[in-house]
Amino acid sequence: MKYLVFFIKFIVISFVLFYILKLIEINFFIGKEGFNKTVGWAFDLTDFIIPFLLFYISSYIALIVLKTKVNLYLSIGSLALIICTKFFIFQNMLFIILFLSSFLMFLSNVIYSIYLKFKK
Repeated sequence: MKYLVFFIKFIVISFVLFYILKLIEINFFIGKEGFNKTVGWAFDLTDFIIPFLLFYISSYIALIVLKTKVNLYLSIGSLALIICTKFFIFQNMLFIILFLSSFLMFLSNVIYSIYLKFKK
């Protein structure tokens, strides 16, 4: 039962923080909302990197609020790799490797933090 309560708290805090960060991003930092592209089906591949970055940050903040021990090196590494993917968007293989390694570092950090929380 304690796992379910922790999971519900984690999801709620993560989504609230993600929503707040997304509103800040939309209102202050994104100037290309509603940009009409000449090719109707085309989209910028870097558009989904910023929501992933915001999700990472909101998840880490939620873990800190729930008083779990987060590995600092994995946190910095996953955030740095997701930021680096923005610069290698046109080199497909390097982009995929950086993105997947960032996601795996993030996922392992979250799982390890939750494991340490309930290890006691």
